[in-house]
Amino acid sequence: FDLAGKDPQTEQPTRILDALLSDQGTTWFFKMLGPDKLVVEQKPAFLQFLKSVGFQPGAHAHEHAHGPQALPEPSTPSPSASVESRPEKPTWQVPAGWLEQPPSAMVQARFTIPATEPAGSPGLVSVSAFSGPVGGLLANVNRWREQIGLGPVSETELTKVTSALDLNGQKATLVDMANPGQTKSGESDRLVAAI
Repeated sequence: FDLAGKDPQTEQPTRILDALLSDQGTTWFFKMLGPDKLVVEQKPAFLQFLKSVGFQPGAHAHEHAHGPQALPEPSTPSPSASVESRPEKPTWQVPAGWLEQPPSAMVQARFTIPATEPAGSPGLVSVSAFSGPVGGLLANVNRWREQIGLGPVSETELTKVTSALDLNGQKATLVDMANPGQTKSGESDRLVAAI
């Protein structure tokens, strides 16, 4: 996914790159977030990082049980958030200039990318893993609708915002939603995603 907009607090252009990978019952999220210019400049490095990701055969913890519905509150330690319950972290090659940060209960790995503009914000890269389909199609569509200021849809209304997509023989779902209401910048919001 490649989504651009404005930070609601600073009104500065911002961008998110997000790649999803399902492997042996675990959904992995690789996300880069930051100032638009920085993320655009770092996109080739992010894509190389993704291409370097590798999994060891049989290295997944199938009993891994933490997901969006099962995550503990940050202040409450829980066995489901422990390193032992996580799927095995894949291998990868970290691009030059990315600075590794400590992981957290939800995030397997984190990196910061130094700002390129004076007084600019850094870029953030995170790698997260959740068991299963992470809430399914309806839950994700409604979460995305909320992000662009739209109300939820029901299961029967999904056909209005989704369509089938063939990705090299793999079945996927294309989501395309727009909020015709104007934002502070005077433009309408639109979100396009594939699952």
